Amino acid sequence: MARQDSSVGFPNFNYTQTVAVTSETPLLAPSASGVSPYFPSPDFPLSTTTYPTGVYIGVPADITGSVYDGHPFEVSFSAVLTSTATTNMLVNLYNAKASTFAGGPSASGYTLATLGTGCTKVVTGTATAGLTSSVSQNFWMKAQFVWDSTTGKLGYCIATQYQSGAAPAIASSASVTGPLAIADLNFIPSFTFASTATTTIVVKEFVINRL
Repeated sequence: MARQDSSVGFPNFNYTQTVAVTSETPLLAPSASGVSPYFPSPDFPLSTTTYPTGVYIGVPADITGSVYDGHPFEVSFSAVLTSTATTNMLVNLYNAKASTFAGGPSASGYTLATLGTGCTKVVTGTATAGLTSSVSQNFWMKAQFVWDSTTGKLGYCIATQYQSGAAPAIASSASVTGPLAIADLNFIPSFTFASTATTTIVVKEFVINRL
């Protein structure tokens, strides 16, 4: 099949997030301005302790419709990670309905930053060793899906992960029966580490590629 690539999202992100907990943590906007040209923005206000802001990518309104209706697409996420201690790392991917971020982080129904109601884990990786205080890791995940407006189903096709020469297994995957509108085709990654040491995630790319 000939590729019909068009990309949306953050192709040259270079955004840094630090994590120092062992609980699952989604990709979040910074709490201070000047960190990245992408923040703050109308879609991604600065995070606060009370109202953290999840960072997602989705199909924008100006290229919706037949461009994605029934056509396969790929979510691609890459990062370089360092830690102050030896720890395992686990990266997952969620589908997030539009309702999860409607009204912004202070809205009562905002669940994106907690991966709550309306967020469905579509790719579950495997906790993999390799991060140490002296060894960084590069990471890439790609996951392919297909969606159509007739069934409203987001169909999982295949996913792979790469971590500095290793290929962590995909522990589980899931389609989303929905029905989902095209506005619900949004995605957000999460990170889980085995240590409370500070781990720095430099996100290089987070995009949707139409195949």
